Amino acid sequence: AAVRQGRPIPALEEVAATLERPASTFRRQLERGGTSFRKLRDASLAAQAQRLLLRGDLPVEQIASRLGFSDASTFRRAFRKWCGTAPTRWSADQASVD
Repeated sequence: AAVRQGRPIPALEEVAATLERPASTFRRQLERGGTSFRKLRDASLAAQAQRLLLRGDLPVEQIASRLGFSDASTFRRAFRKWCGTAPTRWSADQASVD
């Protein structure tokens, strides 16, 4: 929701405070559930990146900025890690499926 509203994804401490629990407790609960805040954050960023790429009206540089990356190359590296391919190739592959 934060990204859709043009805000950065909140830090673990902010989410824990919203849930009214200490960050250490929240971190342990995530670990017991088989995940981590970083994994959830990355999954959220990947989903938002894909959504923005599918829209097709923003260049990669603007998507990177909107998602809070320092530059487009950092975003491209993260996207390749998440999806196994470059953002432009991913969106071209999606367009060819339609």
